[in-house]
Amino acid sequence: MPTEWTRLATLHDNSPAARGDGHYHMFLVTGWTGGAPRMRNDEHTRLGWFAIAEACALADLALPAYRQMFRAIHPG
Repeated sequence: MPTEWTRLATLHDNSPAARGDGHYHMFLVTGWTGGAPRMRNDEHTRLGWFAIAEACALADLALPAYRQMFRAIHPG
């Protein structure tokens, strides 16, 4: 469960014809309690902790805008 976070952005789905009109609310979590995060239902294919460079290198991100947002968190 997140205990500390910062709201980063709200991204609009880039393919509403395929998935409906969606908005993704993105948060940077800096404090966590309760063990490792767990997936619920089938919303995700993978869940984990990543360094910024690792996250940017993921080939199957849902939205290309994620990479820009990741780099804005830590441009180095």
